[in-house]
Amino acid sequence: MTTFYYKAIGNNGELTEGSISADNREEVIIQLQASGKVPIYADSQQPKSHKQKAKKTVRFKSASSELIMEFTQELMYLVEAGIPLDRSLEILQQGTPSALLQGLIHELRQQLRGGQTFSQALEKFPRYFNPLYISLIRAAEASGQIGRGLETLCQHLERSQQLKEKVSAALLYPIILLGVSLLSILMILLYVVPQFADIIAGFSNELPPETRFVMWLSQMCIDYGVYFLGVLSLLLIIAYRTISSGSDAAWWDALRLNLPLIGPLHIKIEYSRFCRSLGNLINSGVPMLNSIEMSSAAFSNNTLLKEISIAATHMREGGRLSDQLRNSKRVPPLVVQLTQVGEETGELPGMLLKTADIYDRQIETETQKLLHILEPALILSLGFIIAVLIMSLLSAIIGINDIAL
Repeated sequence: MTTFYYKAIGNNGELTEGSISADNREEVIIQLQASGKVPIYADSQQPKSHKQKAKKTVRFKSASSELIMEFTQELMYLVEAGIPLDRSLEILQQGTPSALLQGLIHELRQQLRGGQTFSQALEKFPRYFNPLYISLIRAAEASGQIGRGLETLCQHLERSQQLKEKVSAALLYPIILLGVSLLSILMILLYVVPQFADIIAGFSNELPPETRFVMWLSQMCIDYGVYFLGVLSLLLIIAYRTISSGSDAAWWDALRLNLPLIGPLHIKIEYSRFCRSLGNLINSGVPMLNSIEMSSAAFSNNTLLKEISIAATHMREGGRLSDQLRNSKRVPPLVVQLTQVGEETGELPGMLLKTADIYDRQIETETQKLLHILEPALILSLGFIIAVLIMSLLSAIIGINDIAL
C-alpha cells in the first residue's frame, strides 16, 4: 500500500491535512467522503511548500501550469461538494502554501465581491488564465454547471501537462548527453591539448595536418573563447526573445515545420492541443466560430495559426469546418477525416477529442522512436570527434618518436 497525503474540508468547515495508506487515489477519496470530509487534494507526494509571504497583488508574478492545474482541481472538488464559490475560494486561499496562489485567489475574491462573475474576474489575469480557460468557465456559468466546467478544465489541463512532461522527460537524456560531451571536448581543447603543445612545439613543420588543425583550434579557444561565448550568448538571447515575442519569427516556424522527423511530430503536437481545446469548447456550448478563434491560441506556430484563421474566415461565409481544413496545406489528413465524420454523425466534439487522444499516443510513440535514432547518433558523432582529437595528438607523438629515432 502507498501513503497518500490529503487536504480536505471537515464537518466543521475547517481545512484538515493528513495521510492515509491506500492502494490508489480513488480509494483515498472514498475513505475521506465516507468520513464526511470533502477532499480537495490527494496524492502520493506531499503538497509543495513555498516560503514566500503572501502578497495582495500578483500582477508581476508568473504561475506555473502545475499550480493553475492544482488550483482548478481543488476548486472543482469544493464546488462539486456544494460549497459556494466565494467560500470555496476562501478555503483554498487559507489552505494553499503558495504565496502566489494566495495573492491570486485574494484578487479573484475581491473581483467577485465587486459584482463581477467568475469568468469576468478571471479575465483580469490573462497571464494565468488563457482564453480557453475563461471561455469554459463562462459557458459553465451560462448553464449553471460550474463544477462540470471545472471538471472539463481539469481533464484538459491534466492531458496537456502529461503530454508536456512525457516529451520533456524523453528529451532530458539527449540534452544531458550532449552537454557532457561538449564539456568533454572543451576540456580536451583547453587543458589536454596545451599540455601536448609544449612537447611537440619544435616539430610544427613535421606535424600531420589534422594535428596542426587541433592545435590551432585549441589556441583559438584559449585566446578568443570568452568572446565567442559572449557573442553566442547574445545571439541565443536575441533568438529566444524573437521567438517568445512571436514577431519576425517566421524562420523559426518554418524550421520546426520542415525539419526531417521533427516537423511531422511538431505538427501533431500543435494539432493535438488545438483539437482538444476545440472539442472541449464546443462540448461546453461555445459557438463554433468563437471556439475556433479561442482554440487557435493553442498554436505556438504562426504558420499553422494563419491557416486556421483563414479557415475560420471562410466558415463565416458558409461551409463546414472539414471543407475548410481540407483546403489548408498543413492540416493532417486524420484531422480532416475525423472532423468530417464528426460533422456527419453529429459527434464533432467527441471526434475532435478522439483525434487529440490518437495524436497524444502517436506523439509518445514517435518521440521514443526519434530518441532511439538520436541517442546512438549523438554518441557516435561526439565519440568520433573526441576520438579524432585524441588520435591527432597520439599520431603527433608517434611521429616525433619516429623522427627522433
